[in-house]
Amino acid sequence: MLATASTANVDFVRSLGAETVIDYTTTPFEEVVRDVDLVLDAVGGGTLLRSMKLVKRGGTLISIYEQPSVELAERLGIRASMNQTIPNSEHLCKIVQLIDEGHARPTVRRVFALHEAQLAHELCETGHGRGRIVLHIAD
Repeated sequence: MLATASTANVDFVRSLGAETVIDYTTTPFEEVVRDVDLVLDAVGGGTLLRSMKLVKRGGTLISIYEQPSVELAERLGIRASMNQTIPNSEHLCKIVQLIDEGHARPTVRRVFALHEAQLAHELCETGHGRGRIVLHIAD
């Protein structure tokens, strides 16, 4: 598995299991990657377009940010779609089970009390950061 990350997150992403991590601040990923089976795009925009061109014919691109171009996907001979699944209680229970069994490790960036919701939102709006932002609403 390969992944992209900023310089500050290369080691962290590698610790999550990526065998190859490309520092996107120093190396355009399309200069290093070609003919991949699957791309998971979490950025969209120009990154999504650049990523589509790296998927080999018959491969798949899934975006969690925006709908990929159907026309470009057809031209490239790839499947491209946007994951629009809204988690339900069954999904959330499965996630908890994976965490409890040690198969998934959530990374928490910061925990805010409910009265600090505005600060939590401001941190979220920065667009970058390692880990989830938690809003603690009950004791």
